[in-house]
Amino acid sequence: MTSVLILGANYGLLFAMRLALGGHNVDVVCRESEISALNRIGINVDLAARGGNTRTTISSKTATLNIRGISASEAESNHYDFAVLAMQEGQFANDQL
Repeated sequence: MTSVLILGANYGLLFAMRLALGGHNVDVVCRESEISALNRIGINVDLAARGGNTRTTISSKTATLNIRGISASEAESNHYDFAVLAMQEGQFANDQL
């Protein structure tokens, strides 16, 4: 099982969900308000089937996937097999976020 660090909740959540569905452990670095929501509610992804007539919603909580929101100070690079930068340029250039 691979451990993955994703920097950026906004763009990284769909990728986090896909990795977790594949059986990997995923930590997503978020803002404080996002950490609470992600850990409490989880991720819900609404997918359209081919042709668009049927929709399926997948929830990280009901599927018991290993996704958790963490702060930047909790992310220690030696705990992960790889990291993904999933931010807009303005976000990773601003050290105040």
